[in-house]
Amino acid sequence: MNLLTWGRLLLYFATTSGAGYVFLRLFRFPYSPLVHNWATCYMAGQLVVLILTLFTVFLSGWLLPLMWLFLGVSALVSLLPAKTADPRRGNAISSVARQAGMALLWTVGALAVFPDVAILVQQVPLYESDARSCWFFHGKALYLAGGVDPSFFTNPLYAWSLPDYPLLLPSSAAWMAFCQGGWDDYSSKAFLLLNFASYACLFYVALGEKGYPWWIRAFVVVVLLDQETYSYLSGFADNHYIMPLVLFFFLLSLPEKRRHIPLLMLLVVYAANMKNEGKMYAILICAGAAAFWFARRLAGRRAAADSGAGEAGRWERWGKPAIWGLALGALPLVLWESFKNACGIANPVGIVRKLADVDRLWRLLAERAGVVSDYMIGFYDFKGAPYVIALILLLLVWRVLLHRRQSSPALRVRPHEGAALLLFAACNVFAFLAYVVTPLDLKFHLGTSAGRVLFLPYMALLLLAVYGAEALYAHAAARFQVSGGP
Repeated sequence: MNLLTWGRLLLYFATTSGAGYVFLRLFRFPYSPLVHNWATCYMAGQLVVLILTLFTVFLSGWLLPLMWLFLGVSALVSLLPAKTADPRRGNAISSVARQAGMALLWTVGALAVFPDVAILVQQVPLYESDARSCWFFHGKALYLAGGVDPSFFTNPLYAWSLPDYPLLLPSSAAWMAFCQGGWDDYSSKAFLLLNFASYACLFYVALGEKGYPWWIRAFVVVVLLDQETYSYLSGFADNHYIMPLVLFFFLLSLPEKRRHIPLLMLLVVYAANMKNEGKMYAILICAGAAAFWFARRLAGRRAAADSGAGEAGRWERWGKPAIWGLALGALPLVLWESFKNACGIANPVGIVRKLADVDRLWRLLAERAGVVSDYMIGFYDFKGAPYVIALILLLLVWRVLLHRRQSSPALRVRPHEGAALLLFAACNVFAFLAYVVTPLDLKFHLGTSAGRVLFLPYMALLLLAVYGAEALYAHAAARFQVSGGP
């Protein structure tokens, strides 16, 4: 990549973030540092690019005109007065110039802290099988056809590329190619650097919402993102649905979760449109959230302030924007699933269909359970998970002992810790059953994908360790304040 290509990456960022800026402005979300920043605008913009790409099913070859038309509208909307203001800066999403500067700072910071990322962006082409043959192959097809071409996705000659995969990553790659005026296997994946920087920024800001000093925030961000760094820039889609889900579960630990509903919604939709596994986890999250909400309603645990005018005000402030935002976020899923059903596109592996065959499942459990479990244990051992589990247990015992002596609320086990534990268990059960019933050669399938599938439960373990350390830090800070300092 030369200087001109980096400039075209800036064009990609400006156009995508501008689309996301308008997306956020349309729903007038109340101000939140996590919702109103460049990283959220950028991720929302990728969803807008996906929606416009899917509309080319009806307007063949119109991706480029549609995108520039939308950007023209975006420029006009950005000039309109903002309804919701940042109380510190007097405008809805801070200034565009400031956010662009923050994006540049975070991108340069990511390159400085993770120098291997710079090498991957600058020197490494697409050579991983799934990246080259699935995600970016589809992106190249979108670029060459100017949108979604049914003759490509239904062509049996290309069935090996798994055409049922979601198009969030391919649509971003196609738009990157449009911005640079051509396709090549180096620069067409450069936008993944912005994805990586976005995750770092959102984790850092989320930790700031908890009041941590900058050096603690920087340390936690480096620990969480310095895991499989190569996969972020290699063209694999896995880390780009995993990190939004990890962010989602991390945001559940914030004290005022209601302020961050738009970002929680965006992260779930983003993961669902990135990969089929992300869609499955998103469905489980939505089902769990609905069950939790109904349980709270039936148990009558609402505070008195949640009734009457207060409830109506909260619905106007949070409920309606969140519902409309979720509906728009789900639109690409509906469009893509409808297109696949109409064209008869299905996943040849068909894990869900295989799980429904109970007799086959029991037979394969007897044959393959040992091999799959041995591989999973070996993966966790290689990643150092036993040490992480030991740390989690040590922190838990420490909290229990301190709580018995001092009865501190900060030391109690919180619901978000249970959510992370459920995520760890659910991911492992899903991975185990998926590889038991796979129609592919078992050792081949394990060797080529299991490490990426198990990365999410491994990150859930790291989250549990962070939560344990947070509880002890909060307890120590409270004791320090009560005692009046040293």
